[in-house]
Amino acid sequence: MKKAISMWAFPGEMDLASRIRRAGELGFEGIELCMAERGEFSLESSDAEVLALKKVADDAGVALGTVCSGLFFQHSLTSSRPDIRASAVRVVKKEIDFAALVGAGVALVVPGIVGFDFGLREVIPDAEEGGYFAGDEVIQYDVAWERSLAGLKELAPHAEAKGVVIGVENIWGKFLLSPMEMRAFVDAADSKWVQAYFDVGNCMLTGYPEHWIKILGPRLVAVHFKDFRRGSARPEGFVDLLAGDVDWAAVYGALKSVGFAGWITAEMTPIYKHFPDLTPAAASAALDRILHNTDSK
Repeated sequence: MKKAISMWAFPGEMDLASRIRRAGELGFEGIELCMAERGEFSLESSDAEVLALKKVADDAGVALGTVCSGLFFQHSLTSSRPDIRASAVRVVKKEIDFAALVGAGVALVVPGIVGFDFGLREVIPDAEEGGYFAGDEVIQYDVAWERSLAGLKELAPHAEAKGVVIGVENIWGKFLLSPMEMRAFVDAADSKWVQAYFDVGNCMLTGYPEHWIKILGPRLVAVHFKDFRRGSARPEGFVDLLAGDVDWAAVYGALKSVGFAGWITAEMTPIYKHFPDLTPAAASAALDRILHNTDSK
């Protein structure tokens, strides 16, 4: 398994080159770039700008193994608006293009949203006031399933052409709520270029990550690590790695049992209010404990 961190874990004032270099200094093998609406790695970025980031990573000895985006709430594959669904397809294609450009094998995609129980705009990176936002509407569950699958089937040939796997992530969107449902959904996409990007912390509200891992098995192409305290039903329940209720020994054992050898990415935003730069350092130490200390058990 390969150790990585999300670019979101670093203080907001750090430029992306500094985040990449710092990830290497902290012992991360990779960093996950996250495509925004605007900025250094965004819909506005040119190929030359993206390749410049790759050079920084190459020089720092840091791989760019996966890419993600926080844009799937403004550009949702399950929106009631056809124009928004079309824009979501365009966003995924751009994400795939950038992933191919930097040599990343996986592009994370949020498959869609049925609804939310809290103010999502406040906690989602890149959320902006005004305009469409997926958390503002409720989509009929079976309709969300059909729309999402249609979008992913449309995108699969582009992913294949670029050699990048679409990794469908489980999130708090009242959609794909169980591992057996996620497995059925990925299988229904009927393409080896559409697989599962599993988030450990996101499933804690309704289940157990070790169950998801064993059921998804060979469909797993990448994994997000974050921790969560049971008893909370709000984003405040997400805490620093090893500070929550995830059974990390069980998670690690399940990953080993299915032969997972891909990217494990610590995904969080800066946790420490007064010293935000400590977040990636703490994540590195925690990942070392989870991925290496358990080897001898």
